Amino acid sequence: MNAFEKAIAFVLFWETSGGKAIRHRAAGEQWETMYGFSQKAHPEIDFDTFTEDQAKAKYFSDYWEKYGCVDMRWPINFVHLDCCVNVG
Repeated sequence: MNAFEKAIAFVLFWETSGGKAIRHRAAGEQWETMYGFSQKAHPEIDFDTFTEDQAKAKYFSDYWEKYGCVDMRWPINFVHLDCCVNVG
């Protein structure tokens, strides 16, 4: 298991509820999240067809590569990924 696979396993464990969409309400608004991606922040995602593999690919490109985790050593890359995911 490589560094990304270890890190994404942790992220997905905490960001999902069995991979199901989770309804959130805040200040009268309602939106869904799936695999940790918010429909509000990512309207391009079709939650009816979004898969775990697609979520992993999106985490890899939108976070792991984009924010330089790929160039960091374990466990700093894991901590950095988790922080990037948590701040959106």
